[in-house]
Amino acid sequence: MSFIRYSLFSILILSPFFNGLKDPVSVFIFETVIFIIFFIFIKLSDIKKTPLDIPIILFFIFSFFSLITSLYLNQSVTILMMLVSFCLLFYIIISIYDGQFRKFLYAGLILVSSVISLIIILQYLIGRIPDATFPNPNLAAGYIACGATLVFSFMVLSKSYSFLKTPKIIGAQPRYIYFVLFLIFFTAILLTHSRGGLFSLICGIAVVSFLKSRKTGILIFVGSILVIFILLPEKTIAGITKTDGGDAYVHKRTEIWGSALNIIKEKPFLGTGPGNFNLLFHKYNFPVGDSIARYGKSTRFAHNEFLQIAAEGGIFVLAVFIWILIIILKNGFKTSPLPTAVLFTLIGHSFVDFNLHLPATMILMMFFISDILYQKLNANDRESNPPRRTNNFICDYSRSYSHSRLFAFATIIFFIFNSFNYFYKPFDAEKYKKNADRFIVNLPEKALEIYKKIIKYSPNNFEYRRTVGELYYMKNDRVSSIENLKESLKLNPKDPFTITTLANIYYNAEEYNKSKYYLLKAMDTEPHYLMAKYLLAKIDEKQKRYVPALTKYREIISTNELLKDTQFSSGYEKSLLRIDMSAVYNSMGIIYMNTGKLQNAVSSYNTAIQINPSNAEAHSNLASVYFIRKNYKTALKHAKLAVHYENREPLHLKNLILIYQKLGNEKEITKLKNKISALEKESNDKTR
Repeated sequence: MSFIRYSLFSILILSPFFNGLKDPVSVFIFETVIFIIFFIFIKLSDIKKTPLDIPIILFFIFSFFSLITSLYLNQSVTILMMLVSFCLLFYIIISIYDGQFRKFLYAGLILVSSVISLIIILQYLIGRIPDATFPNPNLAAGYIACGATLVFSFMVLSKSYSFLKTPKIIGAQPRYIYFVLFLIFFTAILLTHSRGGLFSLICGIAVVSFLKSRKTGILIFVGSILVIFILLPEKTIAGITKTDGGDAYVHKRTEIWGSALNIIKEKPFLGTGPGNFNLLFHKYNFPVGDSIARYGKSTRFAHNEFLQIAAEGGIFVLAVFIWILIIILKNGFKTSPLPTAVLFTLIGHSFVDFNLHLPATMILMMFFISDILYQKLNANDRESNPPRRTNNFICDYSRSYSHSRLFAFATIIFFIFNSFNYFYKPFDAEKYKKNADRFIVNLPEKALEIYKKIIKYSPNNFEYRRTVGELYYMKNDRVSSIENLKESLKLNPKDPFTITTLANIYYNAEEYNKSKYYLLKAMDTEPHYLMAKYLLAKIDEKQKRYVPALTKYREIISTNELLKDTQFSSGYEKSLLRIDMSAVYNSMGIIYMNTGKLQNAVSSYNTAIQINPSNAEAHSNLASVYFIRKNYKTALKHAKLAVHYENREPLHLKNLILIYQKLGNEKEITKLKNKISALEKESNDKTR
């Protein structure tokens, strides 16, 4: 058993230092290790029964139903396998837990929190993001808050609970050591600027205050917090709580929760399937204040674990989860005050963040749940009479399961399936997407066939639907293209790129009213989307509304000039401002030419060519201006360049013929006419 104990302790200690085990490779290694440890353990000993057995079984039953109707099976399977590994970890811990293991747990948490805090302080001093070895500062702060609550409990509760008393350390009273540690942890939390971390620590300290002096302790605690925040300068509070705009979602927690509630209303019983919150969040997304993008932010998390569980698993899974917490906390307040305070820290953080989605945090939670239930089970083990059922939902028993063959077989099945799913990824749409994207440019039909398979695996991904719509259009299947693009808009009504792609189809079909409807919708969604504004200007141009068209082109030019050196925070912002400025100046030149302002037209065409020397249309248009001015030599030069860059465009060939007619070059005219005839014949053959 020593091997298992040290293995579990190593998992607790090491998991925070591997990016919180967020990365897929680290998660797979963790799951594999747990399956192996569990298999070894059941060969050596029995699994203890706990008060959580029935709710855990119900939790997985309801989660399985949610898996069946999942919006994206691959993600749900991945999350469910992780939950299974956490469950096995819990049963291993609770089955070997004792007083010595508790000391390892407490010492381990203090050690890890100390190292993480020192790393955060060092990162802050050298100007780096203070996230230590975690994915972000909020998750690091939440973990440290558990260590801070632990040492605060030692300081406050050691006299009230004899088992918390510790000997002097290096001649100093332990309370002084814990006080110094608490200051270090608290400083690190403040340096992360994490509202969630600070809130979780407040929750933990509130529970400790309640355990120490009940209502009086809570009143004193709340009063002191109010005094602190009133006395602190407003700028300091803004710095601590990040209300200075550093976080795009800083004032948007309630909006995210509102989106989560909308998802729950849409799928109340079975949810989206584990891990699929983001697939429906797009549907209920909301604008985030930004100078460039309004809908450029998205999230995979509800920033409230209870809402996320209900959104992904349904209300029955949430009910069972709350039942599990009630059982744990009821036992904790009776027999285990210190781990209960730490657990409240984790739960408090889960109300405002997604901390339980980080494996390192969930591992810590499994240890402290075991610590709480250990007291309950240990008390039952000391009773000489057979266990009885109480009148409430808590079952008082601590006998063991001894069906090792059944558990061993189930563990092997989970291990094989998880390994197969990780390496082969049979349900992973992204695997097929990477393959399909290689063919989009040269073999769009093959890419389309693969994408049809992709949307079967993940039919609710709006980006996959949008790509399918674009590929159908490349195949000249306008009906299927529009159908898939509209389906994409149902999944994400706020996606300006899908809206504009649909508008572009109607624009090319010269259905300008329909095109304009969608373009205005795209501009209403993202006012800085330059491609939508460009197409609106093109429609004005086609309808000979030259003044508003020129106004829009100039707005595009000024916006591009203003933001050309901007460092964008996301690819979404880059896409909003991505525009072919050569095409913009060429379009302006067309308007100037149509209104008789030939010198302005020449200037615009030259600017277009300067930006993109291979812009065949600009060369051809410039040739037309010089042709009008009877400068046939310069016209010929640009007409030849137009044909050079686009030698299969009949319009450029016809322009060149007109120039040769003026120059009397019948030989070149005959060649060009033969080439046009060949192109027309080729086009007719393809149509047939």
